Amino acid sequence: MLEAVDEGILAINNDGEVLLANNAAKQFLRRTGYHGEFDGVPIDRIWPELKLPEALTATSAFSNESIKKGDVETVATRVPMYVAGECVGALATFNERSHLDDVMRRLAGAEVYAHSLRSETHEFMNKLHIIHAMVETESYEELTNYIEQLSERYHKRTASAASQVEQLVEDVSIAHYLAQKIGWIEQMGVSVQVQSGTPWPSMNTALTDVWVTVIGNTFDNAWEAMQHKDEKKLTLTLKQAGGVLRYVIEDNGIGFSPTKQEASQRSTKGGDRGYGLANIREKLKPFHGTIDILSEKGEGTIVTIHIPYGEKGGNSSD
Repeated sequence: MLEAVDEGILAINNDGEVLLANNAAKQFLRRTGYHGEFDGVPIDRIWPELKLPEALTATSAFSNESIKKGDVETVATRVPMYVAGECVGALATFNERSHLDDVMRRLAGAEVYAHSLRSETHEFMNKLHIIHAMVETESYEELTNYIEQLSERYHKRTASAASQVEQLVEDVSIAHYLAQKIGWIEQMGVSVQVQSGTPWPSMNTALTDVWVTVIGNTFDNAWEAMQHKDEKKLTLTLKQAGGVLRYVIEDNGIGFSPTKQEASQRSTKGGDRGYGLANIREKLKPFHGTIDILSEKGEGTIVTIHIPYGEKGGNSSD
């Protein structure tokens, strides 16, 4: 049972020595720098930041705490263990935050998709009731006009940039998230044009997480830069060539001066935008990705991101 779960599990005795470490815990600890033995070794020698001995004197659990091991952030729960009313040790269960974030993102995507299906079903049934009422009352002229309106709305909807995404991105999670962001920014009055070469392939969860960060931050930044413009335009380019995924987002927003970019590589406009770009750069590092920003004050901004699609990127089977 202990080896069947994805969570890492560590147990110590009253002396703070490891009694048990399941395979998930061992693999995580070795991957983050510990290469010694486990049984009988003081937990503070293996993972001092976990502070598991603190749970020995606790009256309740420390639940869902953010604890780092090196540069890796985990979410851990620490509890005292009692036998016949006497504390005999402590137990910690943990998982990497990136794994939990990925699960939450996928659940959120599924929830949005389900909500969309429910809304479309409800809308479809309403239309059927209206058509049925017109047929029953023999209001054929009104029925003809109504069907023509529905047809016009449908063509406008299928012309939306969001509807093109599934043809440009094979990965379901990224395609759905990107379509959601495009749909949102179109509703805000932005004209979106999508360009593509070879469609993006399916990806592993780690690379999917990177692209979700890239898409979310760059769309938010573009909207922030354009929101006070009368005419808002955004061009998105998705291409795959030579084992490299290319993402280019261009807005006609307020832009910024090159000197400001050179003076502060973490920001194009300060505030949340600066944090977003810094977050993107951090996410790109493990994948040897690059980000280039071309902007001129009053003329808009072009953000270009390249990520090699190979050993690090992989497909869903990696």
